[in-house]
Amino acid sequence: MRLSSSAVWVCSVASLLCLLQLPCAQTSPLPSIAGAPFHSDVVQNLFPLLQSKKFQDIPDLTVILDRNVSQPGLHRSLLTKIEWSHPLSKDCRLALVETLPEYMYVDLDEDKEMERFGGPVVSALFPIDVEKPTSASPSHTVVVHQPAADGERVSYVPLPIHFRYQTASESLQYIPVKVLDPLIFIKCSKLTSDMWKHVATVKVQQAPDQLIPVGFLPHYPMVTAGTLATTLLGIAYIMRHVLKHCESETKKWR
Repeated sequence: MRLSSSAVWVCSVASLLCLLQLPCAQTSPLPSIAGAPFHSDVVQNLFPLLQSKKFQDIPDLTVILDRNVSQPGLHRSLLTKIEWSHPLSKDCRLALVETLPEYMYVDLDEDKEMERFGGPVVSALFPIDVEKPTSASPSHTVVVHQPAADGERVSYVPLPIHFRYQTASESLQYIPVKVLDPLIFIKCSKLTSDMWKHVATVKVQQAPDQLIPVGFLPHYPMVTAGTLATTLLGIAYIMRHVLKHCESETKKWR
């Protein structure tokens, strides 16, 4: 006996709802992070110092910076090599103050995961909305902090960076954007009397301008048609399998 159209429809909807009831991923709170005391120190002491713009340079200590960006697309990795004019003691901590223009952001949740596996601590005064496009985003200041060179003259500071969606263009498929130079601070029990102090930069090897993909408006009709066609094919594929499943289940009920 063949099913009536109304019965097939009811069975199809019920089966589809059943398929969509997927188990939700359960998340648990992150364990306490070892960098939390350092985060509090940066928020309470370094950020007010940055806002006051009254920096005390450390005499006879300078740095040379070398900045490099790797990986393609909108999600990249920024590596800063810091070469100190002389080695630092083991108790020194380094703070890299990064200014992120409106077209760039860091994902603080991603940085917390990195921190759990030995990465640097990344602090920001305000939440960073990772979904906003460039046209709706403000600039941000974040502080990347970690132990300094531990008796060595070179420190490496990794930081995942991300570029926001740009306004679509009539003529360009890529636009160049700059990665701004950071400020360097350190805090040591003896060298800085346990206070954050600025370190003068004598030379910077800047990261080259980054080419960021943008929406190309002449492709708009083709992208719209392709998206619509793919969506309709996906709906047809799902409904076909739902109907088959419904009919096979109905045969079992006879």
